[in-house]
Amino acid sequence: MNISSKELRRGSLPLDRSAGRLKLGFITLLVFAAPLAAAVPAAGADLKTLSLQEAASRALANSPELRDARTGIRQKQSELEQARYARKSEEEKAAGPFAKPRNLSQQLQTGMKVPEAQMQLTVALEQARQTSIQVKNDAEQSYLTAFQAMLAEQAARNKRDEALREADATGQKLKYGLAKQADKEKAAQALERASSAYKQAQLAAKGARLALGGKIGTSLEQPVAMTFDPVYADLSERALPGYISGALAANTALIRDVESRRLADEKLNATRQLYASKFGAGRMKAFDRMYDAGNIDMDLFTASYESLLEQVRQDWEGYYWIIFPIPKKLFQGEFDGLRYLDDLRNGLPLATMEQGKAALKEKESREAVIAAVRQTYLDAKTAEEAYAQALRAREAAFGALGKAESKRKLGLSPPEELEQAEEAYESADSQVLSAQIAYMGAIGKLNVDTGGALERTYKPGLLPYKGIDDGLSPVQPAPVQPASGKWTLRPAIGELLSEFTAVPDKRLKATDYVLIGEGGRIVGGKTKAGKPVRALTVVLAKPEQMRIALYRGDELIGEAPLGGGTSGSFTIAPAQPDSPAASIGDSAPGAAAGTSGAEVIIGTTKVKLEALSEAVYDAAAATVKTSGQGIVYSPDGKTWFSLDRITDASALNDPQGAAALSSEQLQALKITIDVQGKDAVRSLLSPTELDGEIARLTAELEKLEADKKAAVDAGKGDLLAAIAIRAEEAKAQKAMLEALKAGDSKAAMKQMALVGSPEALLAGLAEAQNGGSSGSGAGETPGTGQGSGAGTGAAEPGSAETLGEDELEALAGSRQEELLRAVLSGDAATAIKALDALLDAKGKAAEASGGFADGLAVLAEAARTLNADRAKAEQAGDKAKAEALAATLSAVQTSQAQLEKERLFAGLEAVREVAAQLAAQPPPEPGTAAAVLREQLAARLDEQEAASLVRLIAKQKDMYGEQQTAELERLAEQITAETKGEAAPLPPEHLLSPSAPLKTDIPPYIRAGNTFIPLRAVSESFGAAVDWAEDTRTATVSTSYGTIQCTIGSGIAYVNGELVQLEAAPELTAGRTFVPLRFLAESLGIEVVWNGETSTIELYR
Repeated sequence: MNISSKELRRGSLPLDRSAGRLKLGFITLLVFAAPLAAAVPAAGADLKTLSLQEAASRALANSPELRDARTGIRQKQSELEQARYARKSEEEKAAGPFAKPRNLSQQLQTGMKVPEAQMQLTVALEQARQTSIQVKNDAEQSYLTAFQAMLAEQAARNKRDEALREADATGQKLKYGLAKQADKEKAAQALERASSAYKQAQLAAKGARLALGGKIGTSLEQPVAMTFDPVYADLSERALPGYISGALAANTALIRDVESRRLADEKLNATRQLYASKFGAGRMKAFDRMYDAGNIDMDLFTASYESLLEQVRQDWEGYYWIIFPIPKKLFQGEFDGLRYLDDLRNGLPLATMEQGKAALKEKESREAVIAAVRQTYLDAKTAEEAYAQALRAREAAFGALGKAESKRKLGLSPPEELEQAEEAYESADSQVLSAQIAYMGAIGKLNVDTGGALERTYKPGLLPYKGIDDGLSPVQPAPVQPASGKWTLRPAIGELLSEFTAVPDKRLKATDYVLIGEGGRIVGGKTKAGKPVRALTVVLAKPEQMRIALYRGDELIGEAPLGGGTSGSFTIAPAQPDSPAASIGDSAPGAAAGTSGAEVIIGTTKVKLEALSEAVYDAAAATVKTSGQGIVYSPDGKTWFSLDRITDASALNDPQGAAALSSEQLQALKITIDVQGKDAVRSLLSPTELDGEIARLTAELEKLEADKKAAVDAGKGDLLAAIAIRAEEAKAQKAMLEALKAGDSKAAMKQMALVGSPEALLAGLAEAQNGGSSGSGAGETPGTGQGSGAGTGAAEPGSAETLGEDELEALAGSRQEELLRAVLSGDAATAIKALDALLDAKGKAAEASGGFADGLAVLAEAARTLNADRAKAEQAGDKAKAEALAATLSAVQTSQAQLEKERLFAGLEAVREVAAQLAAQPPPEPGTAAAVLREQLAARLDEQEAASLVRLIAKQKDMYGEQQTAELERLAEQITAETKGEAAPLPPEHLLSPSAPLKTDIPPYIRAGNTFIPLRAVSESFGAAVDWAEDTRTATVSTSYGTIQCTIGSGIAYVNGELVQLEAAPELTAGRTFVPLRFLAESLGIEVVWNGETSTIELYR
């Protein structure tokens, strides 16, 4: 059967005598949501038609790969649930009466169970989505292959039929002598070749049908009618960055690497927190600053780490004097001191290196995905151009055919000319079809690589080939939406409470934030930016299901989702009209902040949640072991839940659930102590029961004294150490009960802080052996009271020397009230004394918060060791090693200088905070004693602020050596000369920051009222990358907060792609790019403080 050009132009094509006609066109690729198995007809032998959409649906319903992926999701969900139960079980065992201490390796293994399971589930979910896209694309490609094979079969049959007719005609001609025998033989050979080609085409078509049938689960032994509708995709260059973004979000291998990096982040954070809890948060401050700065210098890190281990080792050297000197090591538990590290002595460095390796692997994978998508895009553009050319050729052939038909009608051309035009058009139409199918294959591949992003641009119809771009221009990355801030999640009190802290970008000027949990419930109420929300750990366990809302006063700025893990960044978008952040009402269950009615029972101790401290928790946790009672919680004091039965916060919303306690179970709990506030503690025992407990402890102490004497007689120092610790704890328990009996809550709380805290008990032993004298505990020589032992010696009860960070803050509040009372009364002597006491308390609180002393001690030990090792290397003639050690020593010294600057800045901030609080008070009547006193105090604070700045400038200047200082002075003269005196250089040491080790290679300057700072030096100090394009004299600054572009001499810059009008154009001075201070600071999220009296610039992030 012949195929006419008219049939082709109508878009129909006969397939065979039984199948009817086949529509010609393109494919419609639907956005995948979920396989619609119900919509797919059951497979049957009587299938007559099959659209491409139906083939894709059948493939999705029939795919074993997709079934396996769904099974994998269910398996990973079960494994995640099992991990949560396993972690809960480990926590319960750790709190049990027969629990053994655990080392770092064991605690990490327990802590990482849930993050590892969560990572595997995330990968499985995305793998299933990607599998569905791939299955759909494979089915569509098989459909197109079968369609093309059927067309080839039709064409081969047409040629066979033509050869058959030619052979019959030649035979007839031979009968009448119009042909020769050779002509007949030639026609027969042509028929044989055409028949063979037709048979081969039939076999190929059947093979393609069977392959398609295998994918869709349907027998396609017989031909079926196949149809698809024409579509085209947006392959413009402007769309490519979006496709790259889609690929980065969907590529399974990259997602696995991203999740591995997040898991490495989680492990590193967990390791850091475990080190801090075991060895002291202060000692970890030096490491925290390295992590915050990014791009860790591993030589510096290793030197500091070895110093940390040396300090921990020294903690357990020396003796305690208990009747006779006992080595401190005998007081160590199974995993105290360096024993805690056990088989993970280098746990922190290893976790750091693993995180760095994972981050590098993620970066490489990201670059590979981008390269692959660009190549697939170019392949698609090549297919698009071939398709466009085929359409252009068919259009030309159609025009030529029209002209031939016109000429034939007028008798101006022979029939052969029209036949040639028809054949040319048919050939062009066939080329269009081939180009269509190649184009569909190419965009299908690109759609798979972009995770389905391309198909969202599909439009019905022919490709509008006029005006498509060539795809050869340089690819610009998609503009990155800058981060709006960072968040962290860390344990607060044992395993019970955690703290979530959000630090918004300063450019947003956010004052508060709200944490929104699953189901839209508010966690903790409105919280000051940078301050933590404290809530039950189980409530904060899934940050990936939470959102954060930022406020500027009462104005809602916007919302952002959080990610998984224990830290990350967030990007704010406008809040939805129905957002719960618009009206913050009920707090989520377990929120400590803003939930005054929440209570918890830990063992036999009942505590108001907002009054729970680490000391109270430790003391209460000790009763868990002795009583066998776990931890129960109530959000309102009415409904109680057993936290031992809860692995998901949703259980706290079900008062009838398995975790809820019945009234009988609640009544069965034995509660002995009730803590309602900081110093509000009372006994719930009857007087008789209280006396009985005191008598029991008295008897235990008598027995312990006897046991101590026996241990001394036997010379068993290790047994004596254990007895001494238990005796100290029994004394504290007895003293606590006696204080409760006397109604002295404050004394009871002081003794409670010793119960369940071996560290506090050891400090008490050290203090006792010194007889209340000042100094540290027992030293290397028994009985001298000198050395590096534990303990701080006696101090005035309640003085700043013995208080923790929270207590120091409270003391500062008390001192502030004293100051304000003295100001109102006009008592100058009392006011000045109160001011000095307030500044002292605030300074010590800042010291405790910053961990400066411990951090500097770690760095000092590292410097001492490096100096010694460098001297040995120099003596040995190992120049390379000596130079490497010198470089590391220089990095240690830079860190020391920066930490000392941070300490000075903390003192400066304390002075400024007091001045601000004083200024915020209502002004007294002019001329009164209070007014005069207030002016005197303000002047005193101004003097202290100026003195602090002088010390900071001196410390900053120390960072520049003599040679650097001379070069900076030369550059200052060059700046003055180049600007013809218009610019006034500032001393580089007047550029200060507590947030970064700021050090510039050229002085900043003031010109025409604008302060200019060197772009590269300042940007790189704050962790930004700077690129310079010499041809356009344009600088590009890239940070996690976005991208900045500015050009020398141009008053216009671009921040995250948005145009910004500058107050002054960037300048090229002394070979460096200078930009207006406030423009760069605001773009980088840096707060600027300018002090005109000292001409100092302070940069805060």
